Amino acid sequence: MLSEGWFTNYGNYLDILAISCDSFHEDTNKMIGRGQGNRNHVEKLRKIRNWCGEYHVAFKINTVVNTFNVDEDMAQQIQQLNPIRWKVRVICH
Repeated sequence: MLSEGWFTNYGNYLDILAISCDSFHEDTNKMIGRGQGNRNHVEKLRKIRNWCGEYHVAFKINTVVNTFNVDEDMAQQIQQLNPIRWKVRVICH
């Protein structure tokens, strides 16, 4: 798990960090198999985004669109996180 201590130790060696985010809703993440339990996934993304800014690491988000998240509008949260790139793959069955 990424932490501020991890960034302190390794942040200077990174150019870019890509984080997977397939949904901003915990129930959807559980259906996809990416549930975090009691952890707040959105808050953790914000912390990681802030650490990337502090350590001058480019921040990228990867999303796989599937049958569970195909109707989710992620635009507002993505704009708030402001990644340098948002890579989206569509895999709907």
